[in-house]
Amino acid sequence: MKAIEDICRVDPRFENMVTGRPISSNVISLTMISPMRLEDHYGAIAALALPENVNHQVRGQFDIALNLATYAWFCWEFWDAAAHKAIDCYELGLKDVLSEQINIRNEGLAREKAKKGKRLTTRDAQVYLSWLIRKARENNNISEEEYQISDNLRMLRNNFSHGYSSLFGSLSLDILSECSSLLVSIYSRTPKE
Repeated sequence: MKAIEDICRVDPRFENMVTGRPISSNVISLTMISPMRLEDHYGAIAALALPENVNHQVRGQFDIALNLATYAWFCWEFWDAAAHKAIDCYELGLKDVLSEQINIRNEGLAREKAKKGKRLTTRDAQVYLSWLIRKARENNNISEEEYQISDNLRMLRNNFSHGYSSLFGSLSLDILSECSSLLVSIYSRTPKE
């Protein structure tokens, strides 16, 4: 845990990071390399905010992932928490978009259980990310390329959920970016009622 006097200090792993800044010129386009600032870090993350057409609960949860990524400036390990949260948000978005198919699936399971004199349990009704991704592809909620990305995210989510020893660090920004793009995509393909 950080000492109280270090809470607002940049994590040392950011100290050697650089960013490119365009230099305006009428003759030539140049980019100046300079140390990364909090504003640069924040700007990269803020660009991933979800639009209004995404379910407000999904957006609110994704904002938590973005805030975790923002605060990674002070605590590097927050990158992984942010990536994990972003993948959870993608799953939440899929559950929202596929809610009708989930209900149909559960009604069918309940009928099968009833025939055997049993009741549908919470565990029976649980929908797994792999099922959601497969169903989203079948319904054209995601493209074939997005299906492959989704399956990779599913495997990463399992690593996050079941213990791992490595840190993704700033690579988590790519995970957040993929989740943001996928959420924008599934909500743009799903008409609002």
